[in-house]
Amino acid sequence: MRIGSPLYLVESREPCWKCHKPQRVIALATARVDDDDMNTMDGGPENEPLLFKNVESLDPVLEQWLATHEPHYRRHFSRQAGMEYFANMCPGCGANFGDHFLHEAGGGVFPDGAGRG
Repeated sequence: MRIGSPLYLVESREPCWKCHKPQRVIALATARVDDDDMNTMDGGPENEPLLFKNVESLDPVLEQWLATHEPHYRRHFSRQAGMEYFANMCPGCGANFGDHFLHEAGGGVFPDGAGRG
């Protein structure tokens, strides 16, 4: 998959499922993607940003930037998902927020969701 610019960093606040403290969570999004299912690289106003979830790998430069500026968003093995992917980790207790719950309707980074926190 090729991802074009701009790449957006979407943020929200969600209560941690484990310690219940509100935390800042992020997701990556873009309106420019080229893969087997779609090509929106030409952009245009009709292209809405697409949120990425279950991100297994990133460009090394982006990965380093995230490690420096968003250290709570990092690779983590999820037993529930059965895979390793970049996820939001609670800075308070270390719990994985899980992309499934953040990206579902009403979740913190769902485009039409108001969030829960």
